[in-house]
Amino acid sequence: MKKLLVASLGLMLFSCGSPDTEVAEQKADTLAVDSAAIKADEEKEFKLHMIVANIPAPSHEIIAIGKAGYNYDGSLVLDKAKAGTYPTEFKKGVTYGMYSADLAYAASFNKSNDLLALFAATRKAAESANVVKIFDDVTKNAHFEEFQSNPDSLSAILERVYVTTESFLESDKHMDIATRVLVGAWVEGQYLLLSSIDGQKSKKDLDLKTKVWEAKIHLNNINELLKEYPEDQDLVPIATMLADYMKDYEGVSAADQFTKEKISKMLADIKTIRTKLAE
Repeated sequence: MKKLLVASLGLMLFSCGSPDTEVAEQKADTLAVDSAAIKADEEKEFKLHMIVANIPAPSHEIIAIGKAGYNYDGSLVLDKAKAGTYPTEFKKGVTYGMYSADLAYAASFNKSNDLLALFAATRKAAESANVVKIFDDVTKNAHFEEFQSNPDSLSAILERVYVTTESFLESDKHMDIATRVLVGAWVEGQYLLLSSIDGQKSKKDLDLKTKVWEAKIHLNNINELLKEYPEDQDLVPIATMLADYMKDYEGVSAADQFTKEKISKMLADIKTIRTKLAE
């Protein structure tokens, strides 16, 4: 009877498992889940990094406006007085990107009066988005004020500011902010390009149309990037609008196929997105 009792007890322990064994199994399961989550995060970060790396800084695109012989139009840039006043983190990020594009636009024309005002506005936007240290470090080290009459040098400095900011945000695990800045800068850049083509005449308008055509690839990358934020209530409606904007490229297979009507349609659509971002 005693042997039977011991055997039964042993069977129960074997079938149920000891407390230590159960804890160990739970830890192993948790470790497996954590490892999978870390791997997924690393893959996502790598994907986002590759997408961001293949989208040029706004200054790289916008300097073409001045070089193509267009005139500067100060009415196109955002209200400088509103810089740094946007209340939400989403608006702070996207508007910093937008002011960065506006500053590059002024720099490409050597418009000293608006340039300094937009520099101050962009700095306020950078401060609001918590990236002002990078903005200050790059512009001071590059002696921004000494190159006010040199559009190429100013554009190079602004490109460095943008790239350095994006790299910092990526390394600091703030890809969400980097994405907002990127979206704001891209939308504003396209708005400035299309507004210039639609509003003025230039013998080199094909240069800007080429930039608009190349932006199709960048837009596709941005749309892929925004798919990574399906639960971001601020980005989702913008993602939908940008996905719809891709349809404006239908029927065009080369830069010289952008008709006046097509440019006007694209401008109206990007202006709607721009208004949504900065309202």
